[in-house]
Amino acid sequence: MHESYVSMSNADVLRRPEPEQLRGVSARALIPAIIAGVLFLGIMFSVIRGLGWVDSYDNVIESFVISLRTDALSPIFRMLSFIGSSKVLAAIMLVFIVFLLVKKQFKAVLYVIIAVGIAVAVCLGVKYGVGRPRPLNFLLDAELVETEPCFPSGHSWNSLMAFSTIFVVLNVYTTNIKRFRGVAKLFLIIAIVLPLAIAFSRLYMGEHYPTDVTAGLLGALFFTLLFGSWYMRRFTVREVPVRQPTSGWQVQPVQEIADRRQGAARIQHPTDITLVLDPGQKAAGQRAAATPAQQDVRQPAQKPAKKAGGYVGKHCK
Repeated sequence: MHESYVSMSNADVLRRPEPEQLRGVSARALIPAIIAGVLFLGIMFSVIRGLGWVDSYDNVIESFVISLRTDALSPIFRMLSFIGSSKVLAAIMLVFIVFLLVKKQFKAVLYVIIAVGIAVAVCLGVKYGVGRPRPLNFLLDAELVETEPCFPSGHSWNSLMAFSTIFVVLNVYTTNIKRFRGVAKLFLIIAIVLPLAIAFSRLYMGEHYPTDVTAGLLGALFFTLLFGSWYMRRFTVREVPVRQPTSGWQVQPVQEIADRRQGAARIQHPTDITLVLDPGQKAAGQRAAATPAQQDVRQPAQKPAKKAGGYVGKHCK
């Protein structure tokens, strides 16, 4: 048997795609989620108890919004309010689910249904649990008044949850296939700007108090950070570093050794291992070329080099 000698250094590190093994919610998302959840609960408690700062906060912002109302802006905010309605958002999510089914992203479909479903159910539960009436004296279009309670704002909550969920799924999908990254980045802007515009349209139309809209955004942000962080950590395929083993045996085809015409040559191998042959082994390598190409030669993997250039093991037979 003819042995070859391996030179390995600390730089022999490869990167290969592996499924992300992380679980749970990242700390970067967990801390903001907790802050958003605490603020939401604080506003809800204040509205239920009728604390004085709630009226002061609402009156100041309502006065500012009324000063912005013009005949030119009203149609724009009516349209934004319509986009944030439950019917339009349901249609958008249905189209997105069909897209995922066509792409055979069944886990993503399940995530969208569960994440959005839980968030919407919590929003409706809080809305009817608090039972805050609409601000009738603040309405722009009295004929468009809704009959359901107003805390929190369903338009603000549902629009942020829907568009942020679409962004999370697109971000993971485009990262895994390494294409269309611009689409995910574009949708990130949409997921931020459009829900904020819809939330402001609800103030402009006078359908909600400012505390309703603020609470709606905070509640949706809480669920978005929790669910989105978990999904991205769980299903994103990333390039992770993989080091070569420093002990054990590795296999090199004899045909690769025989093809080398020089005394020392670097084999272009997926593991990026340097093969070093001394002149005395050149003839042995040539004799080995006559053997079948399927024959393998086992070689000892040496310790990494302490200096640049690697470590070359001693000759052994």
